[in-house]
Amino acid sequence: MTLPAIPDPIIAVRQLLLSDEILMGTVQGVHAYQLPQAAPEPAVVLWAISATADDVLEGSPIGVDFATIQIDVHGPQRDVTRKASRQIRNVLTGFRGISATCYIKCLQQGSGISDLADRVSTGSDQARCITTQDFVCTFDSINNYPSTA
Repeated sequence: MTLPAIPDPIIAVRQLLLSDEILMGTVQGVHAYQLPQAAPEPAVVLWAISATADDVLEGSPIGVDFATIQIDVHGPQRDVTRKASRQIRNVLTGFRGISATCYIKCLQQGSGISDLADRVSTGSDQARCITTQDFVCTFDSINNYPSTA
């Protein structure tokens, strides 16, 4: 298997979520960087909220990068968004391996699950729920594959 030269942890995490049958039975889609207008809900949105450059050891990059990924679940009811968020936590926590474009060394939950409410429109009593959590992804930015040594 040949992987692209540039690893993207957002694409890798999105691929992991799309491959989970339980999650995909709960949500209508998994999106990177934005929730498309009029997207069916419940829906998952992934955001890269921080990243680090290559760590360097004696002047040479060692290929270890970190990214903090915020994962939001948008939906009409809190119980649905929380159910999806718990399944996301089950799928991602402790994952190590190749997914899509990069070799993930470790995925760990960085924050607990938080609930937010957002008004649908001005003058409306309707609210939609957003459940959010953060994950820290450690990945190999040079090799993109596990060492066989």
